[in-house]
This record gives sequence, C-alpha cells and structure tokens, in this order.
Amino acid sequence: MSEKVSVFVLFGMDRPITPLRFRWNGRDINIKRVNYIWKSKKGDTTVWHFSVSGEGAVYQLSFDTRSLIWSIDGAEPIE
Repeated sequence: MSEKVSVFVLFGMDRPITPLRFRWNGRDINIKRVNYIWKSKKGDTTVWHFSVSGEGAVYQLSFDTRSLIWSIDGAEPIE
C-alpha cells in the first residue's frame, strides 16, 4: 500500500517534523503518539518514515523531501 495523504505537521526544534493529524479515505485521523521515526534514501532524495498510533490502529507514513508528498504505507489495527 502506498497512497497519497494530506498531513498536518508541526516543525520544531525537538524533532524536525512531527505529524499531528492526517486525512485518509475522507477521514481525519488524529495521531495520539509518534512511535518511531527513521529516514531512508531513494536515490538523492531523503524520505522520512513515521510509525504513528491513533484511533485504534498503527499507521506507517512517509514524507518524500523532494516531491513534498506524504504517503500512507501501512495500517494495522490495534486489538
């Protein structure tokens, strides 16, 4: 899965990027916790990855720094 999403973020001193909320399938999903952040390279482009929890699931989001596009790469319900 890799679908484009809109993400509301906070830029700050502690972390370069903190996602707070995103819109997926017409729904706004509030992020309760950022579980893990890592980055990877895709050619010359840096991609930031975020594991976040909110509204009953853990989501994997990514941000492509060249295209400035956010994507959702996975979603797993929390039981």
